[in-house]
Amino acid sequence: MENADLMVTCHLIFNLALSTSNQHLSILKKLFTSFQNETFITQCQHLSCQQAKEWIAQQLNTK
Repeated sequence: MENADLMVTCHLIFNLALSTSNQHLSILKKLFTSFQNETFITQCQHLSCQQAKEWIAQQLNTK
């Protein structure tokens, strides 16, 4: 970043804890596609943490 003092707002944080780089790439591709879906973002923001975790896994077809 050019300006270290610049503040930005963040509504969602995704922590990827996967065992292989191939898994990271696969999930990142699915997430970046999902981020373009307004329903995906809205659901992530309004569900509880546990509900969001389960819903995201379902949307990404991983459990």
